[in-house]
Amino acid sequence: MDKQRVGGWVVSAIPGLMIGSSGVNLMMKASFVMEGLAKYAYPESAIVGMGLAAFLSAVLFMIPRTAMVGAILLTGYLGGATATHVRAGEPWFFAVVFGVLVWAGLVMRDAKVRAAVGI
Repeated sequence: MDKQRVGGWVVSAIPGLMIGSSGVNLMMKASFVMEGLAKYAYPESAIVGMGLAAFLSAVLFMIPRTAMVGAILLTGYLGGATATHVRAGEPWFFAVVFGVLVWAGLVMRDAKVRAAVGI
């Protein structure tokens, strides 16, 4: 395996693990998650669905055959996170950085994606 692919997997692991674990915390309704989501006025009924979306998107992203679908789904998920923070008047760069890491990692690890974007 070449250095670029290895680097791509390392870069991909960062958002994959962080968002995947966030999804698990949401589905488990961890107390710190419940406090945070109440702050943003998300209904409790949406929390398990949000966690499932985060976790499954991260899993799809980490599987080579479904990585592109996972990256697209994570982009949507992180777009929602960005919008939430913008609406709350909070720093929103964290979600954007994770979105950049998703795509940078995918481009680095997948030759077909590099070819599709002309790199």
